[in-house]
Formats: sequence, C-alpha cells, structure tokens
Amino acid sequence: MDVYSCITGCYRIIFALIAALFLINIVRHESLTKKLLGVIVALPLLLRLFGIK
Repeated sequence: MDVYSCITGCYRIIFALIAALFLINIVRHESLTKKLLGVIVALPLLLRLFGIK
C-alpha cells in the first residue's frame, strides 16, 4: 500500500465521519430551516465522498 492510497483512505474516512455527523444533526433538529441548511452543507460533503465533483 503506497502513501497516496493511505492518504486517500484517511481523507474518505474523515469526510464520511463529518457527513455522518451532519446527517445526525439534520435528523435531530426540529426546525425546517436548520434541516434545509444542514442538507445544503452535507450535500457537497457526500458528493466529495463518492467522488462526484
């Protein structure tokens, strides 16, 4: 395993954790505006995680 693949794996794990935290935060909030803002923030994270730029 070379350094590049190790860094890429760590990068994806970090983005997965951040996206999961945002999704949990979206579910926990009652306010629709906070949920919408959470989706706006989480969507680019999920796109980056799955490699869609």
